[in-house]
Amino acid sequence: ECIIMSNEAYSGGGIYLVAGSENLTSPEFSNCLIAKNTADFHASAVYCKGDSSALMFINCTIADNDFKWNNGRSVIYSVFGPKILLVNTILSNNSLNEIFIDEDYPGSVTIGYSTIDGGLAVITGNTSLVTWLSGNLEMDPLFSDSIQSNYGLSPNSQAIDAGTALFELEGRRIVDYSADHYVGAAPDMGAYEMSFVYPGDTDNNGVVDAFDVLPIGIYFLESTVQR
Repeated sequence: ECIIMSNEAYSGGGIYLVAGSENLTSPEFSNCLIAKNTADFHASAVYCKGDSSALMFINCTIADNDFKWNNGRSVIYSVFGPKILLVNTILSNNSLNEIFIDEDYPGSVTIGYSTIDGGLAVITGNTSLVTWLSGNLEMDPLFSDSIQSNYGLSPNSQAIDAGTALFELEGRRIVDYSADHYVGAAPDMGAYEMSFVYPGDTDNNGVVDAFDVLPIGIYFLESTVQR
């Protein structure tokens, strides 16, 4: 639940991660917003280097990251074999490519139940180790008002209820949400779980119908005055 926003760097505008052979670095970002960061060259948002790095983004939103100059590479830059995992995550409206994997020293990128605005076409470089799992969307997630830094989802976003409550990889349970962790049929993609209030929806199920009116009817003409 962190906000990493409006930072500047030569590389890795929001996050700069380098792990050598002797130090294992495996951060996990959950329900985080990484937006409006800028870099001069590599990775306007996330720079990840080293084969002992394992970087996870779970229910994160990575959007509107940009480059100071026109010679940048991508929003996420992977070099020298890191492992990157994205689940229930949104990448959208970032400058140039969403993910670049170094051609000579590639790392693995695994994506599941996430919205990548542009799909596989915006993942470039050596894509031989990209694993595109089920549940992914290739579209604009329709933020409420990204100009005003409101990265919640608008009511007609297809990313609502499109995430997963259970995700396992290589024998490890990465996501395991109980039903009270989210609203609706499934978790939303991105950093913010949306809950909309509709006028007249007294039972809060997203539909205004007779079941909202009938419970009120039993109190018709009743007085609150105690006699």
